[in-house]
Amino acid sequence: DYGSTSMEAFGAVRHRGAKTHLMLDVETVRSMVPQDFGRMLAYEHAIDTVLTNDVAEVSAMLAAQGMPSGKVQLRDTFLQALPSASKAQTGPVVMAKPLGWQPAEGYIFIVTYGRSGSTLLQTLIQSAEGCFLRGENENALFPLYEAWKRARSVRQRFDTRRTVPPHGPWYGADEIDADAYAARLVDTFVAEVIRPPENARMVGFKEIRYGDLEADELRSFLDFIYRFFPRARFVFNTREWQDVARSSWWQDTDEAFVENLVTRSDRVFAQFAADHPDICFLHRYETFDGDVAVFRPLFDFLGKPFDAEKIKVLATRKLGH
Repeated sequence: DYGSTSMEAFGAVRHRGAKTHLMLDVETVRSMVPQDFGRMLAYEHAIDTVLTNDVAEVSAMLAAQGMPSGKVQLRDTFLQALPSASKAQTGPVVMAKPLGWQPAEGYIFIVTYGRSGSTLLQTLIQSAEGCFLRGENENALFPLYEAWKRARSVRQRFDTRRTVPPHGPWYGADEIDADAYAARLVDTFVAEVIRPPENARMVGFKEIRYGDLEADELRSFLDFIYRFFPRARFVFNTREWQDVARSSWWQDTDEAFVENLVTRSDRVFAQFAADHPDICFLHRYETFDGDVAVFRPLFDFLGKPFDAEKIKVLATRKLGH
């Protein structure tokens, strides 16, 4: 069924790691109108396979409407092979994790501000075996930190020496377990935002919105990450504020604002790294002048082998943003 409800369902279950297969007999495709093809095109990314009784004609008709024809397979052949294919599948599958799941080699966070070269670091770390690093998420972790702070603040007002009566407006405040609450929130964040595959051994993400925070809040947020992500490691990426300000990202922003944001963030990064030297790595954007050997210490920090040729290919790839 290529109706809108089915296509929306395809889009939803794809996020849970499901495979999706759309059955379209050639007779059905012949009767489709442009709106039908448009609906399919909108959800083309969510369709793994189009199964049909006539590959040649259906492929041609879909291609004429702008849909990739390479997804089309013969229905009967596919169905005959399905049972054995299902049993043989052993590759990584993106899936929600159970509460308490932890990556074998811990977590890795790229901490920075906009236009610091962090996407390059993300790309390089992603290339290391067992590393699964997501990109930005609009700082979706920060509200979880704020929720933990609120729960902790309430609990600290009502310790065990001050029982809250059932008829009181703060009934139950003395029983709040803020740390357990934060641990559950972090579990959900890992399972549903990072969504690591089964074979991921080191998991994390990069974010550029740390610079939006004032110094005390930023330090407190980093402490939260360190506290609730076991074996967390931090890669702080920094860059001269003048170069940051000249990038298109900041072209309509006052230079004094950019200077303050960068220098304030860099001070917090440096102090946090000084307090936790074993789990922090400070990288300066300007140190990369074309010689990829500058990234070797980063891979040593991660405990990963350094493949200079592979890193050279990745480091010279032009980014699309």
